[in-house]
Amino acid sequence: MNRLFIFLPFGIIAISTASIFVKLCDAPALIIATYRMTLASLILMPFACYKKPWRGWERNEMGRLLLSGFFLSLHFAFWIASLKYTSVASSVVLVTTHPIFVGIGGQLFLKERIGMNLVLGIALSVLGSGLISYGDMSLSKETLMGDGFALLGAIAASGYLLVGRKM
Repeated sequence: MNRLFIFLPFGIIAISTASIFVKLCDAPALIIATYRMTLASLILMPFACYKKPWRGWERNEMGRLLLSGFFLSLHFAFWIASLKYTSVASSVVLVTTHPIFVGIGGQLFLKERIGMNLVLGIALSVLGSGLISYGDMSLSKETLMGDGFALLGAIAASGYLLVGRKM
């Protein structure tokens, strides 16, 4: 049995409960994001120092790495901020719309072809996101702002994935 499958349930539990713990936390969104990224970096640092995967990379590859990290930091900043204004359900559903933006960005920036399944998926996702936002709009403008932050988090996650695809 592959040892990765041993850790998979822990990763699923961590991802599945993260938004709930963020919602319960009283710290500002950027502080929470900083703690999260710092803790993850500390956990991964020994592996990076031991394997040194960056050895032999060119300058433009290091630039892509930094740009990818920048997009990831924006993703967490926007997503965690969204949890301060909207519900966990709305935030998670909207921030996970990043495949829409990856598909569109793949065509715009990487010249990839968009298939009919992706077009249908995008249409359904936009419709669902619109319904969530419409429902939240009746709650308050603050909730709608949280939805906007979640969408910005999805766009930033898409930037992270698109830059990572080039790596």
